[in-house]
Amino acid sequence: TEAADVPSHEQQQRVIGLGSATGICVASMIGMGIFTVTGVVGADLGSTTNLMLVWVIAGVVALAGALTIGELGAMRPEASAQYVVVHGSLGPTFGYLNGMVTLFIGYIAAIAAIAIVAGEYIENLAPWTEARITATVLLLGLGFIHAITVIGGKRFNDGLVILKVLVIVGFMVAGLAMTVEPIIPDAALIEAARAALPDSPLATIPVGASGSEILDHLREAPSPPVFSAAIGLAVITISFAYLGWSTAAEVAGE
Repeated sequence: TEAADVPSHEQQQRVIGLGSATGICVASMIGMGIFTVTGVVGADLGSTTNLMLVWVIAGVVALAGALTIGELGAMRPEASAQYVVVHGSLGPTFGYLNGMVTLFIGYIAAIAAIAIVAGEYIENLAPWTEARITATVLLLGLGFIHAITVIGGKRFNDGLVILKVLVIVGFMVAGLAMTVEPIIPDAALIEAARAALPDSPLATIPVGASGSEILDHLREAPSPPVFSAAIGLAVITISFAYLGWSTAAEVAGE
């Protein structure tokens, strides 16, 4: 690999400091994923313990990746750290493949999925909107903001990070302060479960059970063991919500 293939870090204007670089990771990780995937995997896990366990396992995996990328980014503080390291160590072919996978799957596909989820949330709040159009407008608007100037994009992202953290803190305070009664599934939902998922805890609720009996049945229903397909699939799904831990290294050159 010739040194000329990779721009020197002296050519970069380093305007992103430690705080904003941390904010980039926070903004990338705290998004639609964390508010969506719990509902997607929760029904198959069967217990609160399993639900917390898969978040912890996926978090450990993300931490291992973040520490690895952080070390590589510190060794080669240049734009697109993963590509730079793979290009320099394994050659241009593997560097190209890594760059394309990161670009199309790690960024384009992931951002498109997140934008669609955002559009669906907005559509629920404003039924006159259409999810795909809203997602497209969001992507174009955010892309335009970040394309104008690095400093402007940095400040905009810093503001979003503060807003996101405040929202999370608000959810935590509300969760500790509010008392919410358990939602008891109605007869139509139970019948649908018996038709579609006959072995699920919802489908095996005794006929004519009272509200307290239904809750006791659901709480006592067996949950998947730690080493099971349900846990593994949930960890993979939740790992999507952790994506973004490598973003700071991608802008290490700035």
